Amino acid sequence: TFNDDMQGTAAVVLAAALAATSASGTRMADQRVVIHGAGTAGTGIADMLRQAMVGEGLGPEAATRRFWCLDRDGLLTDDRADRLLDFQRPYARSAAEVAVHWYRAGDLPNALEWSLRAGAEADGIYAYAEALHHYGRALELWDRVTDAEARAGVDRLEVLQRAARAANASGDVARALALIDQALHEVNPVLEPVRTGLLHERRGLYLMVTRGDLQARFEALAEAVRLIPADPPSKERVRVLASFAEALLFAARTEEAQAAGQEAVAIARQLGAELELGQALLALGGAQLDSGSVDAAVVSLREACRLAEQHADLDTLGH
Repeated sequence: TFNDDMQGTAAVVLAAALAATSASGTRMADQRVVIHGAGTAGTGIADMLRQAMVGEGLGPEAATRRFWCLDRDGLLTDDRADRLLDFQRPYARSAAEVAVHWYRAGDLPNALEWSLRAGAEADGIYAYAEALHHYGRALELWDRVTDAEARAGVDRLEVLQRAARAANASGDVARALALIDQALHEVNPVLEPVRTGLLHERRGLYLMVTRGDLQARFEALAEAVRLIPADPPSKERVRVLASFAEALLFAARTEEAQAAGQEAVAIARQLGAELELGQALLALGGAQLDSGSVDAAVVSLREACRLAEQHADLDTLGH
């Protein structure tokens, strides 16, 4: 159907653009276009100009990449695709592309902000190596941007943790450990005991992946449990207890593993924390199986699988 706001306005703009390219001896396919106002009229103009470019031999995707469309919130980018209208989404640029442009332009504050957005975007599609690259760029820029934390919306420790998670998920466990060790060097355990405990827990889990120093892994997880208090009950306590139970199990300390798993399950049930409950039940089930309580282990592990599926907990399902 014909929409005067879209096709009508676009036809006038296309006529002017074709006259300009004819006068300058260029082609529409050679142009790069900024649409300042990506509403129905603006995107209608983009659609018609794009069709002209395709008509001159440019591929549809390549033609789309020649447009930069802005709405009231700025450039259309795919990290906010859920807030874009369907006719805007084809023109959304990647956060990674924007980050590179700001970096090359020497605008470090914007490069920092967009590197973090690009990292989060890559995380969201499981592109962990790319996420690590962007978080690494943000860390590189951090001390060169005076208002880095305000720009980022998070502190440097959070960026280190995100980078470590991405490194581990991409298979670079040595890098993950180095990033966590850096975070542990910077955090204050007196002021932030829970956060410090969670960093130790991550360190223990990454050491488990490397199958390296069993004692160092055990010590990291024991420190995590020590730092995160039992009172008040917390999801963080559940998490470190479940990880500690697994380490105890690896060390053939089955009774202690079962006790840690039972405490984790009890706290998770008290809090109604289903995601953490699934992780705790997984640890408890392993300890029950190792102790010969097969029926109890089956009950625990079945419930753990159900909760993991319900909450899309890939870590628990991966066990």
